[in-house]
Amino acid sequence: QLWVITRPTIDFNGSAGTIGANDYGKGDSATLFVDTEFKGNLNDMKRPDFRNEMLKALTLKGKGFIEDLKVSKVRDGSPGYKIIEYSYEIESEAGFSINRDGIASFTQAGDDGSLQIFWTGVVTPRYGKEMEKTLNMITGSFRVGQIPKKIAGSVQTRDFTRKDEQDAIANGSAIPFVQYNS
Repeated sequence: QLWVITRPTIDFNGSAGTIGANDYGKGDSATLFVDTEFKGNLNDMKRPDFRNEMLKALTLKGKGFIEDLKVSKVRDGSPGYKIIEYSYEIESEAGFSINRDGIASFTQAGDDGSLQIFWTGVVTPRYGKEMEKTLNMITGSFRVGQIPKKIAGSVQTRDFTRKDEQDAIANGSAIPFVQYNS
């Protein structure tokens, strides 16, 4: 298997992008989604709530392509985590449908109440025999933690400069960007 890891890009405007891993050739994916506007409690969620959150995660990059999303199973994971199994259909722009199955891990870490979801998906024919065990392993290993306040204050979140930018500035092929706050 050739899983390609993707990370957000970070520059002077902040960060953008997705955290995930994909085997593009086979259509396998694992992606982190954070619902920062979630107003509930993970322990109070019912099957329809999990379905609604999965729909948000699956449609983040485009609405109208996900059909027939069903949550088939909800179970407890490690303490503080819920694991769901689900299926859905992608309606492609080319006019055909792709059936997919997946497993997702839900947790709620931090004081802001946001919900963190690490979801996986594969084409349905590969799910049962080939990938169900792998997806369970991937989602079962997902962990989120809160940075302790005494450490969080010392973590640098601004003025990030990539190594290649530092090198270019050092050898004179680029000039540093300075952002002035008015």
